[in-house]
Amino acid sequence: MQNHLVFDSKSESYFYSQCIERYALSKKNAPMNIVECGSGDGMPIIRAVKVVDYQGSIVSYEINEHAHRQALENIRKHQMMGSYQVFNQSFFDAKQFNSTECLISDPPFLPCLSNNMIDPYLRGGNNGNEFTKRLFEHCFDEMIILIPSYTDPIGTIEHARDQGYDIIDFMISPMELTFYSKDKEVYNRLKAMKQEEKSFFVNDYFLLAGVHFKKSQRKNSDKFKGLIKLLTANW
Repeated sequence: MQNHLVFDSKSESYFYSQCIERYALSKKNAPMNIVECGSGDGMPIIRAVKVVDYQGSIVSYEINEHAHRQALENIRKHQMMGSYQVFNQSFFDAKQFNSTECLISDPPFLPCLSNNMIDPYLRGGNNGNEFTKRLFEHCFDEMIILIPSYTDPIGTIEHARDQGYDIIDFMISPMELTFYSKDKEVYNRLKAMKQEEKSFFVNDYFLLAGVHFKKSQRKNSDKFKGLIKLLTANW
């Protein structure tokens, strides 16, 4: 039975794990201090860490108390108390971060004009990307963020560039709309944004990108253009 109090999407969860494993944990000179915005049930990070035997530390901030409780249970179950900490507080209310820390996040990105939805913690703002944009306004030199095609991906990617980030690499996977996305208020907003050419999906499918950003004076315009083209093409 699905627990509506804690976000549950196996395909998105496994994709997030793959992105973190590839772009943060398994690379040469992997960051030893990682900050996560939103742990969910903690399993994406637990899976990724176990695959590569990561030796650094990950500190996560999860505002949903039900998800926080589930994450702590999973961390204890998998004996990762020393390497993965999850605090029940908003990322934006946390301490000042060090620019050398790497930020990772599968942020809330559902668009809705109010909190009248199945899980208000999944609301990313009116267009779904306002929460994600705020992440780029912190001091992190390196970020690994999930960006969906159905919540103004152009605005999100251009905002990252305006904040001084370059795209190092990205991976993309097709995803099926979950029942969270099909909530009446959310789905109506998605359809309205599609009419405005800010939301890109077809039937029950959209694309989800895991993007590795890094602060840089030089910008790889081809990767910015390529990512935008892929997320917005043929919808």
